[in-house]
Amino acid sequence: MSHFLDSLNSLFGPQIRFGRPEALLLLLAIPAVWVLFRLARRQRQRETESFVRNDLARQVAYNHSARIIRIREMLWLVGAVLLILAFVNPRIGTRLVEVKRQGVDIVVALDVSQSMRAQDISPSRLEKAKHEVAGFIQRLKGDRIGLVAFSGAAYLQCPLTTDYSAARMFLDVLDTGLIPVPGTAIAEALKTSINGFLPGQTSQKVIVLITDGEDHESRVQTTAKDAAEKGIIIFTVGMGNTEGEPIPMVNEQGQNIGYKKDEGGQIIVSRLNEDLLTEIADITGGTYYRGTPGESELDKIYDKIFGMEKGEIEAREFTDFEDRFQWFLLPGLICFLVEAALGETKSKRATKRALAQE
Repeated sequence: MSHFLDSLNSLFGPQIRFGRPEALLLLLAIPAVWVLFRLARRQRQRETESFVRNDLARQVAYNHSARIIRIREMLWLVGAVLLILAFVNPRIGTRLVEVKRQGVDIVVALDVSQSMRAQDISPSRLEKAKHEVAGFIQRLKGDRIGLVAFSGAAYLQCPLTTDYSAARMFLDVLDTGLIPVPGTAIAEALKTSINGFLPGQTSQKVIVLITDGEDHESRVQTTAKDAAEKGIIIFTVGMGNTEGEPIPMVNEQGQNIGYKKDEGGQIIVSRLNEDLLTEIADITGGTYYRGTPGESELDKIYDKIFGMEKGEIEAREFTDFEDRFQWFLLPGLICFLVEAALGETKSKRATKRALAQE
């Protein structure tokens, strides 16, 4: 629940916060109330038809207005939404300040290639890795975190930030279909991660590379040496096993429809390349860890990061948050007052016009 509430607060950016974000769940009741209104109208119509024939209903209830009833229902629904938003209490930051803190800059490069669908680690290599990274982010205090997603190409999914809720939101959307370029370009992932660090910062820089190590290029060692020259430490986490595992293929409904095959029709087996990942870590003074069903790998990396010398990190944050519930409270109350004043009958002029037409 706390992760869900943090995500709601981050959805609208750092300038907007909610005093009671859990109250937004009340909005889920609005469609149900609308359905009840419609059912009540149909029930009232059936009861009327049980006493009066259809051709006489308009003459008997000549001053009854179905249009006004619908307007009242709409006013009630709009008023309810506005009062819920008032209760949620949106708060807007009015001042942007520079905040200095001690921490480490960390970029997590996560493999989202097709081979990460292999299930030698339950429920899959990718899902297990995402779960571990989420727990890793949860433990951070004052450090900046960034995310790089890669397969045959690499993209900076989340720039360095101290907004951990936003980082988890970017993490949640990572999937094997995110990057259309096939393959596993580890060198490109490291290069993108290196470029993701802010220039001129004195903080310690760390890359956490999580992959099965099936690199389809040959520039990895050169890129790792470039990282080492810049003082960047790379920790590597290998997902999978060295014996190999077939890669499941899924349809649009997420159902398993077989295993990935090569051009000759043979099932492709994805194997963990521990030698490459160990070499990358050794070049930069980092450590290689093999992924396990537990979550000890990133815990160990966190413990090492926690022991590093902390540099000064600057971050921009909104402060002086002011309540804005009144923007919704007054319009909501007006909607209910107008709804109560409308009644269910036509105006005298409309009633006379209806009688004249009969």
